[in-house]
Amino acid sequence: MTKICLILEGTYPYATGGVSTWVHKLVSGLAEFEFSIVHIFSGSKPKFSHFSIPKNISQIIRFPLLIDKDHSNVQDFIEAAPEADLYHALSTGFAGFFGAEIKRQKKQPFILTEHGIYWYEIEIGASELECGFNITKTQCSDLALGKTWYYWLNVFKNFARYSYRNADAISTVCYANLEKQLSLNADPNKCHVISNGVDIDSGIRTRKSPGKPVNIALIGRVTPIKQIEIFIQACVPVKSKLPAAKFYVIGPVDHDRDYFMRMVALKNQLNLDELIFTGEINTKEILNRLDLVVLTSKSEGEPFALLESMAAGVPVIATDVGGCADVVNGLEDGFDAAGKICSVGDVAGISAAMIELLTKPVLWRQCAQAGINRVSSFYRSEMFLNAYRKLYLKHTVRRANFASTILAG
Repeated sequence: MTKICLILEGTYPYATGGVSTWVHKLVSGLAEFEFSIVHIFSGSKPKFSHFSIPKNISQIIRFPLLIDKDHSNVQDFIEAAPEADLYHALSTGFAGFFGAEIKRQKKQPFILTEHGIYWYEIEIGASELECGFNITKTQCSDLALGKTWYYWLNVFKNFARYSYRNADAISTVCYANLEKQLSLNADPNKCHVISNGVDIDSGIRTRKSPGKPVNIALIGRVTPIKQIEIFIQACVPVKSKLPAAKFYVIGPVDHDRDYFMRMVALKNQLNLDELIFTGEINTKEILNRLDLVVLTSKSEGEPFALLESMAAGVPVIATDVGGCADVVNGLEDGFDAAGKICSVGDVAGISAAMIELLTKPVLWRQCAQAGINRVSSFYRSEMFLNAYRKLYLKHTVRRANFASTILAG
């Protein structure tokens, strides 16, 4: 079996979220490959797996990120990484940097996939990366490990440039991300957009109108980048218009405990007793009870929450970030919009969109069907799996053929 080593930061299998879901789908769907995983973490050693590990994962190594203001343990990583025919990093952060170093030192194929763009997320104020490494808030005078935020932004931009330069192939999930990659001199000949994919329930039947009372949810982890406060504030006018409405924030609440407590306080301040933080639950089991899914993030790649909601016939509202507009409105594919796209931070616009979709049954039904049609046509699991199957084979077979030529010569 061809051996693939995935280099991950703080995600699969010890955390939930879009990247972890993506990894599990990839490994489970490509049973003909043998996978190993290097899980980079900072802080406490992860212990609890949130996933049932597929049989074709032969090894999981938990690698602690040790870094001070002048040093990191990159060489230890090179020595700890399992032998593989190809190395695949899921970010341009430490994972991408380590993958590029493996390529340079071991001369093995290296490919890179980006869901979120690390350096961009730092630029707009993200304070914690997936591996748990903390960047101080966006003040040039603030210090992290003796360095300023601006210093770390440049470090991660340099990580990205180094990863792009050394990768044999670069993929991302949407064209907005591709533009950011190209802005840091990624080679367009190496770049691919490979959309996420979800499973389609053949038994899906669209309802004729929203339920009574209506159920509205934001699906995502409770962290600042998801801007939960915008959703909470937007719920207030909806409550006035639809007094029986129920609101949910569905996702883990332990990624940023201080932020979660601030969101609970905001909910109480606004007297939104109808809003519930569910914590982490199986969203597929609740989607058939939802009437609307809302994402208020200030940065996204191509959210599974949107795709899974659309696949289940649930209209969606999302901010105009990453690939959200492409998913909701389509890329001139002939289908209607599956919901509404709003500006980041636009509380009034988001609440108005919620009210419009929930009070116009014809529009609601049109969006629900458009979502099913678009996902069925362009975002099926087998499409994403076939794309990575071809990418893996291209870069491992090419190397094998090259080695055979050298030996024969």
